[in-house]
Amino acid sequence: YRSLPNELKDQCLGALKRVLPEHTAPAAFLKARDSYFSFYPMFAVHPKYVIKNARGEPSEAYWLGMMRDWLMSIQNQTDQVIARGQIDVATASIRHSNSTKISDAALTGFKLLCSHGEKYECMG
Repeated sequence: YRSLPNELKDQCLGALKRVLPEHTAPAAFLKARDSYFSFYPMFAVHPKYVIKNARGEPSEAYWLGMMRDWLMSIQNQTDQVIARGQIDVATASIRHSNSTKISDAALTGFKLLCSHGEKYECMG
């Protein structure tokens, strides 16, 4: 795996790596996993080293909840920018102005709206 080109490594990790915010714990986990443990199947991790929540359960639900909350905040910010007319989804145009700046989260949401499988198309 370590000798694979970066393009193939990205395909191996799947789409999750592409949508996680760069400086978050889940993204750091995937990066560390890729650097140090990519040659181990994930089920080989001993249960006592799995991060658990307050009830002693594995924390996957915790990370999924965080991912859901992050995606919902991106959706809300993108919806607000579209409602204000700063982004026109029919023409795929972004209208910047000095008085109201478009947040990075709203731009990320717009890019996610424009992504369809392997294509990036934002017209209508």
